[in-house]
Amino acid sequence: MTDASFIRYYISEEMPNSLAWQIQNLLPQLSALHGWQWIPANQFEYKGSFGYPPGPNYIPSPNDLEIECIMRRCSAIVEHHDPSVVVESSLLEVLPSPATIIDDILMLCSIAKCMDMLAIAQEVLKPDGSRHISFRLAPQLAAVQEVVPQDDLGNFIKDSLAKLQQGDWKEDVGFIPAIIWYAQAQRSFRAATFGLMLSLYWISLEILSRTYIQNRGLLGTIQNKKKRVKKFTNARGFTGASWGFLDAAIDDWYAVRNAAFHEGNLPVWSEYKFEQRGHQLAEFSSFVLADMLQEQSPSQKDLIAARLSSY
Repeated sequence: MTDASFIRYYISEEMPNSLAWQIQNLLPQLSALHGWQWIPANQFEYKGSFGYPPGPNYIPSPNDLEIECIMRRCSAIVEHHDPSVVVESSLLEVLPSPATIIDDILMLCSIAKCMDMLAIAQEVLKPDGSRHISFRLAPQLAAVQEVVPQDDLGNFIKDSLAKLQQGDWKEDVGFIPAIIWYAQAQRSFRAATFGLMLSLYWISLEILSRTYIQNRGLLGTIQNKKKRVKKFTNARGFTGASWGFLDAAIDDWYAVRNAAFHEGNLPVWSEYKFEQRGHQLAEFSSFVLADMLQEQSPSQKDLIAARLSSY
């Protein structure tokens, strides 16, 4: 047994300083984040940290060396000293247990920045002295751009958390399970082809559009998945001259999905076209999710449309 228990996240150095600063400022503002502490990496010493050593008879293990190696790639540590209070507090259920509100915030940052912002490790020390460390692939910078303005990120996270707590909203609109496929698409950037990444992002749109159609009693009328996505995106206001590229893009995204999942191959496209459609879909699906969580301004929608059409 130990008097010290905690759950701790090691945040990658790839997280921009401006983003880390905004998350740090959020901690005292939101009741859901009460008790969480943000510690800059240069102020954290692992062997002198809270709960170390895990017990009086603790023998240093290879995990200690791995954590010390991870510390060299960290920008910050986020920890809570009562895991029983915060474990299973995740609203999005993107990661397996033990997921917390910190996983949700990192996922919201991933949507806003259009790239995977997961912590590179999570460490849990329980009151019985048992210790668990889960290591995650470090984020890899993607050639995509943010869909939520940097200056609005704090408000975006607060508004999003509030939206996710509104009754059954996330299930009613299909946000869950769409976000699970979206998260897999982001992580696939490290090792997968653009074809697989495109297909996974497409499925997140497919789920959202099916839920939209189902809620309006149109499943029997609109059975084609591509038509459902077009109906859904039109209903969300992605129309007009600025979004004129979207119809052909949806046709191409759907073609990749069908070829990959039904035929086991991909369209014969140039590398440029795969990159173009991949970047467009990554940023568009991110923007759709962001707009569902917090309605984006007309000027931001115009900016995103202009950027995606220029690829």
